Amino acid sequence: MPRLLFTCNDDGMVPLMGMPRLDLYGDADCALTFTTIPWLEYWALRDRTPLCRQAKVPFEELGDAVPVVTISGPRGQATEIAQKLTAAEPLGVMFGEKDDVLAAILVGLKESYMLLQVQEEREELILWRHATSSSGGAHAVAVEETDGGQEPGDPNTASVHAIFECRAGAA
Repeated sequence: MPRLLFTCNDDGMVPLMGMPRLDLYGDADCALTFTTIPWLEYWALRDRTPLCRQAKVPFEELGDAVPVVTISGPRGQATEIAQKLTAAEPLGVMFGEKDDVLAAILVGLKESYMLLQVQEEREELILWRHATSSSGGAHAVAVEETDGGQEPGDPNTASVHAIFECRAGAA
């Protein structure tokens, strides 16, 4: 089976072959958070998560924190998103730009999904991408349910269904 290799240009952008799917969130009202979590909090969160697909190359504590994309949705939707991502076999979050639109795409071995497209407010994505570089490419995608009133993306109160560890530049 041929291996897929993703190469970035000098700006960290990946030329995309094919189209990412647009149906990750379904019809639910989901929140997407790009953040960093201190390593100690990340290890604790990972330990209490029912489904954790660890990176093939184990994470090393480079930098102060691990970048995490958190997808927050209602209970049933969070379960469905976690199932879709399990089937997709995520490799990493990549960025692409076309006509002043910056896109964050979860690239998987079997499926890729569009996470977000923005024209304005690009700074958060650019800073998150820089944090990924600082962590040696290590980053994670977490899926949490938002039933119960907790703040989306809060690692201390989240009911996390799944964590998918990724590494930028890994095949």
